Amino acid sequence: LSEKPIVTKPSAGKRLMLAAQSHKLNYGMVHNYLYFSEYVLLREKITQGIIGAPRHISLNFLGVPDLPGHEDYRPLWRHDLREAGGGILMDMIHVLYVAEFLIGDKIQAVSAVIDNLGYPGEPIEDLALIHLYFENAYASVNLGWGHGPGGVEIAGSEGRILAFYENYSTGPFDKLDQFVVITQDEVQQIPPPESQPTSGPFRQVHQDFSEAVLANRESQSPARDGLRILEAALAAYASAAMGRVVSLPLESGNPIFEQGVNGISELSTWELSPLMRRNILGLGKAEEPEL
Repeated sequence: LSEKPIVTKPSAGKRLMLAAQSHKLNYGMVHNYLYFSEYVLLREKITQGIIGAPRHISLNFLGVPDLPGHEDYRPLWRHDLREAGGGILMDMIHVLYVAEFLIGDKIQAVSAVIDNLGYPGEPIEDLALIHLYFENAYASVNLGWGHGPGGVEIAGSEGRILAFYENYSTGPFDKLDQFVVITQDEVQQIPPPESQPTSGPFRQVHQDFSEAVLANRESQSPARDGLRILEAALAAYASAAMGRVVSLPLESGNPIFEQGVNGISELSTWELSPLMRRNILGLGKAEEPEL
């Protein structure tokens, strides 16, 4: 049972998956956000068809607390490119599988703008604005360490769902405050589900995984999901570097499939990319020290 991301290099993740399969082992992911009550309720309303077919989902996580590490372990490991494999996007890679969960489909392509606006000189990003392409829908995922807005807005063919947290902050770090379903016929204010301790979804992940092992079935989030979500995150980095849409799945031999973020330097980069201008993810040139 692996924490997220499954690894930092898809090539290594694929080898691990094949090894688990060859030994007939159950290999699952700790995709704990799938068990947060607000996302469960959002998915329930979508599958009920209340707003018709989902067309666009906006996930705002622009007020994520910057918790770079733990003083008893590595105080700044999330700001270390070699250890974390990226910045805010790898920290909050959860949002990519949440988008798939709500849409009910797999990500097919990614485009992104990625920058570092608040941590000058550091090699990781603190802002990621990502577009996800599905078969019949799209998602906008906005991530940032800091004090930006949070919440979920879903547009369907026959209505909308809005979910906001206290003070319009970022969830699930704060309590859900508003859950509104808007259709042509009515505006329905639904009581937000009760807040649950952070440990609750983790317990549910472990319960599902243990039951999957005993029943010889896959867990709700098998390793192949973790690998696909990692590829989507790396595709976002690649898109930001090249200035274009990147399709999934990544092919073997692709530098980012083989090396993770380290492979981005081997891509044809866009000269106006913030990654180049600010020396993020190992791109660009280090500034000469002043004499």
